Parts: sequence; C-alpha cells; structure tokens
Amino acid sequence: PGTYNEQILIRRVRGASETSRVTFRAANGDATSVTLTFAGTATNNYVLKHDSAHFITFSILSISATEAASARAVELAGNSSYDSLVNNIITTLATTNTSTARAAIFGSPLNGNGIVIMGNTINNGSSGIYLAASNINRGRNLVIAGNTLKGFFQYGIYNSFHNHVRITDNNVTLAAPTSGTA
Repeated sequence: PGTYNEQILIRRVRGASETSRVTFRAANGDATSVTLTFAGTATNNYVLKHDSAHFITFSILSISATEAASARAVELAGNSSYDSLVNNIITTLATTNTSTARAAIFGSPLNGNGIVIMGNTINNGSSGIYLAASNINRGRNLVIAGNTLKGFFQYGIYNSFHNHVRITDNNVTLAAPTSGTA
C-alpha cells in the first residue's frame, strides 16, 4: 500500500507469454490502497504506458493522472497485445475539452490483439476509453466489459478500426457538462 509518484513505460518483457503473464496488483486486494500517479508532459503524456508490451496485467490498483494539459492515465501503444486492465480505478482530470490528450485510457494507433479492459471504474477525461487502430493495421479481439465510466466530456467509449470487438455490460453515466457528441 502507498502512493507512488511514478511514470511507468513498459515495453516487451522477455519471457512474458500466455502461460507466464506479468501482473502488477495491490497485494492486499484493495484498489484504493495503492495509487500510481504522475503529472505527464506534452511529450510524455501518461502515467502508465504499454508500448508494444505483451501479456502484462494491471489489476486492483488506482491509476491517476494529475496534469491538466497532459492528462492520460493509461496509454496503449503500437502492437501491445494480450494486455489487461482489470478491476482498477482509473482517473484523470475533468475537462470540457475534446482533445484525446485528455482521455483516461488512450490507444491510437493501437493495432494489437487481445486487449482486455474489464471491471474498472474510469473517471473523467475527454473520453473514458478512446481506442483506434488504423484502417490498414487493425487490432483484433478487443474486450471492454463490465466497466463503470463517468465524468467524461465527449466519449464514454470510442472504438475505431478494430475487428472482433466485444463491448458489453458497461455502465456509462452522462452528466453535464458534455459535448454535443456525447
């Protein structure tokens, strides 16, 4: 337990596989007891970034972005695949801006496979979850399920150019102020 003021960049981990997953989680099972927080910058706009990482799980943690201009809590980049965000509390600052620089969970272009975002509480941002692949390199088998999203300005969940997507059982709450496309 504790608050950790850290910016974490995870690239591919040698030896990580379907049978040997790397997992970060609160040892006591309480997401409110472990907070990973950071004030990102315009060039490094994230608290936690998976950059072409595979088989990495963050579970039962709080991840919080604290810089108004650069407020992504989690970024999934490149061909990150089989990574999971499960049962976390993911928070960025409230905004009335539609810039993706302020999304709580962001990935674009994200052309990885098997990403799972499940059971999280996602607070604030221009978007709660904003994931887009390119129309040439499409990601596959994306799962966004059982999350609670609130306080976002434009999109609760935005997905573009992923194949075989399952978005189910999410609780998305709209409250003023919201953009015209919310």
